[in-house]
Amino acid sequence: MLRQMLTRTRKDALMNEIQQYKSLLAQYNMTFNDLVDLCPRDQQAREYAKRMAKSIASHPKIVIHLQNIHQELKEYEPPIDQRYHRYVIALVILYSGEFKHLYRYLNQD
Repeated sequence: MLRQMLTRTRKDALMNEIQQYKSLLAQYNMTFNDLVDLCPRDQQAREYAKRMAKSIASHPKIVIHLQNIHQELKEYEPPIDQRYHRYVIALVILYSGEFKHLYRYLNQD
């Protein structure tokens, strides 16, 4: 019984985080379906995008000015491919937010 309650609590927490993340993505005109198309297919490119997003998320001033992320990304070397900008934004939202369940789920690869 306790195990079922814990599982249900974790599931509810994950669902809540998904809804919050979905709302934040919508502020940047993105959906989960967009992320499927935006995600780099190449493992190296995907890892590079994750590292870049973590780096950006660790700088609160950049996170605060996320709406200007395209300008901010242009300062990083090597320059990130244009098609990955929105993917990196989505990751920055994830890494800079309180999404511990969602983060753990997405980092199982």
